[in-house]
Amino acid sequence: MQQRLWLLRLPGLPHMTTALEVAIMAMCLAKLGDVHHDRSLTHESLKLYYRGLHQLQKALWDPDLMYHDQTLAACMAMAGYEMIRCPNESKHGYVSHTTGCERMIKLRGAEAHTDGLAHEIFIHYRVQGVCDCSS
Repeated sequence: MQQRLWLLRLPGLPHMTTALEVAIMAMCLAKLGDVHHDRSLTHESLKLYYRGLHQLQKALWDPDLMYHDQTLAACMAMAGYEMIRCPNESKHGYVSHTTGCERMIKLRGAEAHTDGLAHEIFIHYRVQGVCDCSS
């Protein structure tokens, strides 16, 4: 539970970037599809996942959004989707997103992760990074 605290910060945001909103919707719909054994929800989550990938790529190319906390959060949400659904039936997508998060964290610098949403995401990523190193 500790590692998912960053998700609790999202309702308090005054607005969400498109990349974050779509990524969170994809992740939530995937989980709902699994819980309710509903293939139509799962299918819709996959559509949102692909839309989220596109929106995340656009954010990464936008100088105003590339280092934004919500872009990092969208990347983490996409990794979360990969853990829930694993659309390619391999760990490649998950590894790709967590590697992207690692790069973003390094590029943003330590001072960008001292409080708020960015700090919660860093704490979550740190747990994932340790797990990745041990495998």
